[in-house]
Amino acid sequence: MLDSQKLFRLALMVGAVQILFGMAIKAFNLAKQNNWWYAVSTIGWFIFISFTAACYALGGIVPELKPWGHLHLIVAAVTGIAIFFFNSPGKNPFLNFGLGIWDSYNMATGLLGDVLSYIRLFALSLSGAILGGVYNSLAFGMAPDIIIVKQIVIVLILVVGHSINLFMGGLGALVHPMRLTFVEFYKNANFTGGGTLYNPFKKTINLLNVKLL
Repeated sequence: MLDSQKLFRLALMVGAVQILFGMAIKAFNLAKQNNWWYAVSTIGWFIFISFTAACYALGGIVPELKPWGHLHLIVAAVTGIAIFFFNSPGKNPFLNFGLGIWDSYNMATGLLGDVLSYIRLFALSLSGAILGGVYNSLAFGMAPDIIIVKQIVIVLILVVGHSINLFMGGLGALVHPMRLTFVEFYKNANFTGGGTLYNPFKKTINLLNVKLL
């Protein structure tokens, strides 16, 4: 339904939306676990990235949203204050500024790599389409020019080839989005795993101590 260029852009858009959603969850968790001051820097990044993307997308339609125009610079200045001076509430402003520079470097490199990781969705879709075309070419190109035998060979190649292609596509549609969710999305959502220490003999030891006493 989409050509390769539109499919490529769609994959990047899906990645950007999911990563921004993860950043929104991170800000909400920081505000809930601590207070809103700890979420100001993340909210600043969320607004800056979202507004910058909107400026590049709508700049040609709405003159006020021209990239790095007056409105964009105002938003960048306000969010810059939040990013560089509210990343660690309660600390020295100079230390916050240094941490903001380091955070900006990590955000610029990490966010670019995270969004580009979603190109795998485009690659999988494109490879599935190409493989389907290859099976069609094989079916109609390798079939002998003999009545009935030709139709049987065509049907066999099409059924077997497209079945393999559909299976691989379905498997990729499960595995790769899970990988993107557990790596790129969880990282930007600031997810940290937890759990309880596994100590299966603790209860038994306690019972023995009670019996000995």
